[in-house]
Amino acid sequence: MADTKILDDVKAYCRITLDSGVTAYDTELIGHINTVLMMLKRMGVGPDGGFVLTTGDETWSQIIPDLIKYAGIKDYVKLRTRLLFDPEAFTPNAKESAEKQLEEIAWTLNYQADADRDGITPT
Repeated sequence: MADTKILDDVKAYCRITLDSGVTAYDTELIGHINTVLMMLKRMGVGPDGGFVLTTGDETWSQIIPDLIKYAGIKDYVKLRTRLLFDPEAFTPNAKESAEKQLEEIAWTLNYQADADRDGITPT
């Protein structure tokens, strides 16, 4: 799994073309990403001391302890951030589907974090 920049991945997910060099939304996106990272921290997922994007150069490996076990963090951050950044992009049905996906990803991440804290290997 490639270790890419969090901001670049979120921008691509929000359909902001990276090649264009558009940075007008970076501050807003970083704020939303930090909100999502705070949500993950409250679920017990991520670094013990939490994590905050400041420059936009931060990578996934800085927040994901194991890129295999916690791959869902990427989808959670991207989808939750897009809902915060561009809620009008979602029809009511698409928004409902996205919220269900987020609930399932959150449950899975929380389960993995609990298992890691308890020294259990989930089956």
